[in-house]
Amino acid sequence: MIEVSNYDFFDYDYAQYWKVRQYEDQAEKHVLEQIFKDKNGKWFVDIGGSYGRLTPTYYNSYTNPILLDYSLKTLQKNYSVIKKQFPNVELIAANAYHMPFKDNVFDGGLMVRVLHHI
Repeated sequence: MIEVSNYDFFDYDYAQYWKVRQYEDQAEKHVLEQIFKDKNGKWFVDIGGSYGRLTPTYYNSYTNPILLDYSLKTLQKNYSVIKKQFPNVELIAANAYHMPFKDNVFDGGLMVRVLHHI
């Protein structure tokens, strides 16, 4: 069995991490905005989307964006803020090793700063 890093156990707040890394945050968002500016589709998944940091970069390009994260606490903590700003986003707590989706349903996807956890 593959062991998964459980950030809920440590009550980790990923949003705090980015408060001191604004240059990296803005650089990643700038690149992603350029990538998604001419994209469009129906279904999109942001694997490891956490508190929705990158949601603004793809939100207007896909009609059914999904923010998937292993941390149920993070999704619950940020649910109202995310849904207020991005009402069409669905938040799903799931393991990236066993995502609850059928094959070939997404028009696009994103996974940033997650691979080192896998």
